Amino acid sequence: MTARRLVFSPHADDAVLSCYGALGPGTEVVTVFAGAPADPALLTDWDRSLGATSSRELALERRAEDLRSFAPLGLVPEQWAHLDGQYRPGEAPQRLRADMTVRVRAAAEAVTAAGGGEWEVWLPAGLLTHPDHVMVRDTGLTVCAELADEGVRPALVLYGEYPYQLFQISNHLRAAGTRSGFAWTNDHPEPFAAWAAEQFPLATAGRHHARQSRLSAADGAAKEAAIRAHASQLDVMDRQVHGQLLNRRNLRLEHWWPLHGAPAAASDLNAAGTAGTAGTGGVR
Repeated sequence: MTARRLVFSPHADDAVLSCYGALGPGTEVVTVFAGAPADPALLTDWDRSLGATSSRELALERRAEDLRSFAPLGLVPEQWAHLDGQYRPGEAPQRLRADMTVRVRAAAEAVTAAGGGEWEVWLPAGLLTHPDHVMVRDTGLTVCAELADEGVRPALVLYGEYPYQLFQISNHLRAAGTRSGFAWTNDHPEPFAAWAAEQFPLATAGRHHARQSRLSAADGAAKEAAIRAHASQLDVMDRQVHGQLLNRRNLRLEHWWPLHGAPAAASDLNAAGTAGTAGTGGVR
């Protein structure tokens, strides 16, 4: 049976970079921060580093890249108008929680109308604590915990963001004294288990180690093509990881955590004091 999935991608490239293997038939994707700033003269430091002359024009190009990236999969991402963190300094989107509530509830209703069955909500893990990613994760988990009282109980999955995985692994190995430099491969799962045990002790209890999916060579090549569609971001991201962004071994290996449920995840968030976290900045 084809899995029904609702995948929330903070930015235009996050889903194809991080959980391409989950983007099959029955999957719907929401690109959360796909809005374009109104001021045509605005140019942020990050967008300037990408060679842009207008942040608005670049944001519109990223929307087009998003559509091109998903087209070979037969998917059309739902692009929300919330602004990327670099365009809303110090402010959290006012309607994000309400929008995610409506979207998850609508997915539940569609599953019921189709005869019921298992379905999943995929959220970014929040590796490296990028504020936009953490905001989508925490808001999504909080929303699902609230909707559980209505009987809306999708299976919840956190996907490990790529290429943040590479930094998460390297930082852990260096802190443990087992590596002096950076490791630009994502085949060291132990740091992910340590992260999950610290961040989500209840929601990942007994399975802190991330599940691994290894894409076939053909799917890995298709994933690479989908990533290359995000041409405006590619060069800078690749330089950040010393030319290893499109390392085919990395691309074919994906990491994700099935959670025990929204209430457990919400308890973890409340214990950590991170529910509803908002902010800006960080690598894109």
